[in-house]
Amino acid sequence: MEWDIDVSNSDILAAKSAWLAAQGSDAPPPRVDQLRRGYIQLLRTQARQVAKDLHAE
Repeated sequence: MEWDIDVSNSDILAAKSAWLAAQGSDAPPPRVDQLRRGYIQLLRTQARQVAKDLHAE
């Protein structure tokens, strides 16, 4: 089963901001790493989304 997920630039920006805010705070390292992984996953998902849209044209 394939799910269609629409990742916006706002989603990317929010994830990056959350990761950087945690990095600059006293957040536990596992939480900072979790936010970083989430940010990277959103970037990858958006890249696949753009590729899929280009192939559909």
